[in-house]
Amino acid sequence: MARVLMLVMAVVLIAGVSNARGDDTEEVKRLKKQVEDLQSKLKDASLKVEKLEAENMQLKTDAKLATAKAADDAFALGTIFVGERRIIYGKGLPDYRQKVKLEITSRDKTSFEGQLTITNVTDEGIREVKVTGTAPTGKDGVVRFKTEKSGKFQNSFTGRYGSGEIGFDFGGTGHEGQPISGKGTMAAK
Repeated sequence: MARVLMLVMAVVLIAGVSNARGDDTEEVKRLKKQVEDLQSKLKDASLKVEKLEAENMQLKTDAKLATAKAADDAFALGTIFVGERRIIYGKGLPDYRQKVKLEITSRDKTSFEGQLTITNVTDEGIREVKVTGTAPTGKDGVVRFKTEKSGKFQNSFTGRYGSGEIGFDFGGTGHEGQPISGKGTMAAK
């Protein structure tokens, strides 16, 4: 009986080991599949990294070219000029001073768009208007721009850019529709 019992235990043990090997085989198969999936994902990620690195290099090259080109253009996107203008009334009236700031918001060849901020020196009243105009792409030349119409206000500016500064004459209508004209200067900030 002890022999039969030992034989039964041996059969159960062998069957258990056999099942365990079967489970290990399934587990190994599952792990191999996971490894294959991870290797595939790693390969895809490596390709994406290579593509992103190539795009990054191209963007850096483009940025260097744009920076070099902008350095040659005094009216490049983001350039800011600040200065002052004087409205000359004549007829014995005193000139009226205003601070001016021109920020270039768009540039295409010789054309530009911008934002002109005019601040009264006496009362700090502010008028902001969009402008469109033309300016040289080189170091110096003629500059012309015009404000959008804002109520009755609209001004045209004509001047010359050189050595980082715009000297200009302007004319048009004031905020009450009265004719105005004057002179001014703005320097690149």
